[in-house]
Parts: sequence; structure tokens; C-alpha cells
Amino acid sequence: GEGGEVEVVAVEPVRAVKWLFQRLSHIARRHNGQRRACVFQFFAAMGVRMGAGALLPLLAQVTAPLYRAIETDTESSRDVRGKDLAQEVVEVLQGVTGHDLFYAAYNACRTRQKLKKEQR
Repeated sequence: GEGGEVEVVAVEPVRAVKWLFQRLSHIARRHNGQRRACVFQFFAAMGVRMGAGALLPLLAQVTAPLYRAIETDTESSRDVRGKDLAQEVVEVLQGVTGHDLFYAAYNACRTRQKLKKEQR
């Protein structure tokens, strides 16, 4: 790319990896506390380990529970830690994929959530 930007090429994940990310995403959306924290830490670690190309196709699964933790969960002293952790994971993954690619996925997640809410 221009100006020192690195072009990221998405790599299709192995079926088992995709399944694992979908399953963990579901767990993180349904549960607060320790389970969610473990999933978020896993997403951050795997994102760094896998790199941007392998992470891109999985961003939808990763951003859904992060969005929920940051934007929609109700405030309580217990959840503040979860919200802080989610914010840290967002920063780590944004560092892996780049700001624009990550926020494109995050905003797509926001749009999906709004549509679901309006349909109810």
C-alpha cells in the first residue's frame, strides 16, 4: 500500500478454528464474568498469534461479544472489569488488523445489532 501501509490478505480459516471461534463467541455473549474474560483473553492471544490475515475472516465472531460487553451490558461494579478487558482486547486486535479493518467489522456488528433490535 501507499504511505507505509501494509496490505492485509485474508486467509480462510480451517473449519475447526472457525467452529472454535463461533463457539467461544457464543459463550462470551451468553455469560458474564470469568467465562467471558477467558474468551476475551483467548481472542486477544490468538489474534496476535495468528496475525491479521488469519484473523480477518473471524472478526465477526470476535467483535460480537466485545460489542455486547462494551456497548450494551448494564453498568455494575462487577461488569466494569469485563468492559475494561473488552476495551483492552479491542485495542490489541486493532493493533493486529489495523484501525480501519477492525472498526469496519465492529461497525458491521453494531449495524446487525440495531437491525435485530428494530425487528423485535
